[in-house]
This record gives sequence, structure tokens and C-alpha cells, in this order.
Amino acid sequence: MFRYRDTRIAKCVRAMIYRTQGFLLSKPNYLIMTKKRIAIPVANNMLSEHFGHCQAFAFVDVENDIITEITTMDPPEHTPGSFPKWVAANGATDVIAGGIGSKAISFFNELGVNVFVGATVDTPQNLVTQFLTDELKLDANYCNHDDEHRHGYGHSHSH
Repeated sequence: MFRYRDTRIAKCVRAMIYRTQGFLLSKPNYLIMTKKRIAIPVANNMLSEHFGHCQAFAFVDVENDIITEITTMDPPEHTPGSFPKWVAANGATDVIAGGIGSKAISFFNELGVNVFVGATVDTPQNLVTQFLTDELKLDANYCNHDDEHRHGYGHSHSH
């Protein structure tokens, strides 16, 4: 049985109506991105203060705003662009970083990975929990999104 309300167009129209009426806070089911993979550069299991100097990456899998798994992986040798390509190839949708260079941010933007910059040193689990509950404090935020600069999960900034 074909149902119009379940079509992609109907869902998009409903999403536009909710956005225009300011109902994003209620997060209707069809607006929620159900899966994310958040990469965090780490040193000694804590956020590395500089992206290019990390020892490993923690990949935090999130489904319906719940952390389902944290995997730590060693990156390839660091050369310009190698970390962003490797992180994206491992399925990251987002990166939470302390400090990161503009070239790495450009690479991530080209690869469709959101970058959140300026996080303070903490564990990957705490950082992602703060991200999901809109409590993550960032000094800077570089992204490649719509004109409103909303990032989902309540993160926003103005230019």
C-alpha cells in the first residue's frame, strides 16, 4: 500500500514546516540523524590538544543519541591530508578537536565531515556525551553547512 506521508518529499515538507515554526527542539523522529560516527584525536585516551600530534583516534559510534561503541585506532603516518582522508574512510561523520589547522579543516569539508574545533581536553565518552546533550563548549567552530550554521544537536554559531 502506497502512503504519501512516508515518501521522501512528504518528509522534507514536514521538516521545512517544523523548521519554519521553530519546532527543532522537539526532534520529530524523521528529523533525527539516527547514526553518527564521531572521530576524536587522542593522546593517552584524552583529547589531543592538536589534531596532527595525536597518538590515535577514538571513533565513537552513536545511534539515536546513545553511544553504542568506542573504538580506538592508530592512524597512518602523518602527512598533509592523510589524517582527514583516513578518518573519513573509516566512516566518520563528525570530528571533535582541540586545535586543528585550516588545511585539515578544508580537507574535512571537501570530504563532507563536520569539524567542531576548540574542545577542551577530556575523554572521548565525556566529549561526545556533552556534544549530544548540547553542553560541549567550543572556542571555535568550522563547518560547511547551511546559511543558518546549525549543526544538529543544538550546536550553532554566527559569523
